[in-house]
Amino acid sequence: MEGDSVNLTCSSDANPPVQNYSWFRGIRYIGSGRLYIISKIRSDQSGQYKCKSSNELGQKYSAVTLNVLYPPKNVTASISGSGELMEGDSVTLTCSSESNPPVQIYSWFKVNETSSVGSGQTYSITNINSSHSGWFYCEAQNEVGSQTSAAVLVTVNHRFNYNLLFGIKAACGGLFIIIITIIMLIMYNRKRKQINNKETSAINENEGDVISNTTYTNVDLKTRSSNLYNTLSSQTVYPENPEETYTDFNSSSPIYENLSSHVPTADYINTVTIWTTRDFWDIGEGRLCTCD
Repeated sequence: MEGDSVNLTCSSDANPPVQNYSWFRGIRYIGSGRLYIISKIRSDQSGQYKCKSSNELGQKYSAVTLNVLYPPKNVTASISGSGELMEGDSVTLTCSSESNPPVQIYSWFKVNETSSVGSGQTYSITNINSSHSGWFYCEAQNEVGSQTSAAVLVTVNHRFNYNLLFGIKAACGGLFIIIITIIMLIMYNRKRKQINNKETSAINENEGDVISNTTYTNVDLKTRSSNLYNTLSSQTVYPENPEETYTDFNSSSPIYENLSSHVPTADYINTVTIWTTRDFWDIGEGRLCTCD
């Protein structure tokens, strides 16, 4: 076993007796003497050793094979790929080592878990998910001993959901269309309101022009002066109702207090119509109209 001490002894019958003993490993000379000692033998010192016995009459070789047993060493765990996996993928972990005799048992463990998660030189996980993320290591064991490997990291990433992406894009597109529609409606209503306001302003301006060109003034007969009306004329009007009473105005009075009444005849009635060159006074309505 590795680490032990080994004594190799060479013996021979000869006459005359053996004069020289020589030791070889393969074809390489390694020592002399009837006894060859190896202290703390290593695994790389396994192999065939030869002893050569010689006297004056000749020489002879004898051989022995050393098989150095040792537990697993240089145990490593490896993972297929980069170790960054997507949900639903498959992954294989492999355990490798050097040992004599060969490893008989491979066991797989996950850090922070007490029991093994698998066995065998390879450990496969199919349809992997986020619960499989973590550090994994293996243990190799033979009849001499055992050794564990360093841990390797397995990272499982969430698989991108293209259906979800499509749904998000569709929702964003719909929202965009709704926003554009709302903006267009607001702009349309604002434009329509502006047009209505302009039309209303135009109508008001036209009405203002009409009102500014037509001025009505209430007339108080008692305060009417003769200076306002320059020309008086009489017209004969035939009334539809002869019984109606009309008032004859005396324009010479400044305040029109001298009023005389008469009953119209059946044939005709005299009435006074007062106007200027631009003004017409409607007696029936009692107002002054200024017309162009």
